Amino acid sequence: MSGQDFQPTGARPATVAGSWYPEEPGHLTSQVEVMLDAARPWRRRAPLRALVVPHAGLRYSGPTAAHGYVAAGRDHHERVVVLAPNHRFPLTGAAVDPSSHYESPLGQVAVDLEAVEALASQPHFVCTPRPFAQEHAIEMQLPFLQHRLPGARLVPVLVGELRGDEFDEVAASLSALLDARTLFVISSDFMHYGKAFGYVPFVERVEENIRNFDAQAIDAITRGSFDEFHSVLERTGNTICGRRPLGVLLQMLPRTWKGELRGYTTSGAITGDWSHSVSYAALAFTEGDDESEKLAAEAEEMVREADRMGSFDGGSPLDSPWPRASIPEQDRRALLRLARESVTHAARGTPLPSDLYAASELSPDLNVPRAAFVSLHTRRSGRLRGCIGWLEARKALVEAVIENARAAATRDPRFASVAPEEVEDLDIEISVLGPLQDVEDVAEIEVGRDGLLIDKEGRRGILLPQVPVQLHWGREEFLDNVCRKAGLPADAWKRGARIQRFEAVVFSEAELGIT
Repeated sequence: MSGQDFQPTGARPATVAGSWYPEEPGHLTSQVEVMLDAARPWRRRAPLRALVVPHAGLRYSGPTAAHGYVAAGRDHHERVVVLAPNHRFPLTGAAVDPSSHYESPLGQVAVDLEAVEALASQPHFVCTPRPFAQEHAIEMQLPFLQHRLPGARLVPVLVGELRGDEFDEVAASLSALLDARTLFVISSDFMHYGKAFGYVPFVERVEENIRNFDAQAIDAITRGSFDEFHSVLERTGNTICGRRPLGVLLQMLPRTWKGELRGYTTSGAITGDWSHSVSYAALAFTEGDDESEKLAAEAEEMVREADRMGSFDGGSPLDSPWPRASIPEQDRRALLRLARESVTHAARGTPLPSDLYAASELSPDLNVPRAAFVSLHTRRSGRLRGCIGWLEARKALVEAVIENARAAATRDPRFASVAPEEVEDLDIEISVLGPLQDVEDVAEIEVGRDGLLIDKEGRRGILLPQVPVQLHWGREEFLDNVCRKAGLPADAWKRGARIQRFEAVVFSEAELGIT
């Protein structure tokens, strides 16, 4: 297609909101945040260049996708090229969408029409909205992209049938978009097993064999080998729906890019039904060299320090006294003021003033050791921007709030440090925790009152009391999600896990009308 033939169209509406993922913006945002919060922290400083993430219903593939998307946001990507397979519309070659925007319940994502027009003029590319009309593989990426890369422009690409040198030619056209401000996202699920998919290469040791077949493909992808990837597909017949977009990625991978597996699961493991199963994997590609590896080691130490300050992976049981009465408003306002001062100075990179507060001027209760978390949310969207806390009472409450506020702004490994210009748009929330109490019977757990800590086989997960209320969870769904956060099967709470509950006093600037 020549440039003069290019005609942008209007916004592409969301088509699977309300079925594949929540259509209520607050509910969707909360689900995405919980999944990102539960994801394995990103421990590398080498620039992130590409992700491979799944595109099934959010309930199934979202937690795995979050393991990939938690890596995004630090490198300030301004453009995202999403390569996806075509599920419903026959397509030979590749297609780009001339839609001006993509819509989701979280708003609109602008399309980089200049990049779309440039691709439309390349061999093997067509420019038409038709293949995209009912395609979910790109749409399922939008909630994560809007959360992690707000403002980034989208380049939607569907990759259909390609043969021989066509993979290399399409890759060459897309390589023109490779720059430090562009992230490539390949949308793909992995094995589709079962009669419904026409793929039953084994009937025994199903879970083990699914993982084995997928592992062969993932190994070839992370090592950047196009030939080995296609050899694995020929040998196993693995029904990877995004095999063609993945093939294009492998043909365009620079040698300096390094791949790693971030997360993997299957719908069979989630539902317990192995008669049919779809696999989900998250892979990340960074631009690695010796200097990047040195920085990665430094990042590891940073995360370990953040873990010591406020992770869910350590600490002793809470032993601080717990005031059953609510914290007085005067004390809440004082803590929020000090938290804001801490965040402001952290964002500026300046030390706190020595006269920030005088112990004699504070309520005596604020000088008692208590456990606390500080959460940062953007005022406009309500999205999480950082959260760090202590499970144990290490210091006076006022010191716990000041230190964790600074850590939430600069040391949460899931996010880039808060910039000075962001501070005004932040809403600060403080959770003061009561003591941990062992749960003998899950009927004791009261949603809205209790936070939960679940521990099994050295893995620990925690969610604060406000989370299940925000996400409209019942008791069992709450328990399931704490297990997932610990990296355990959702039903681990039924099988020997230690369950502890705690109460918390939670308050925020928004709640108290502080602007």
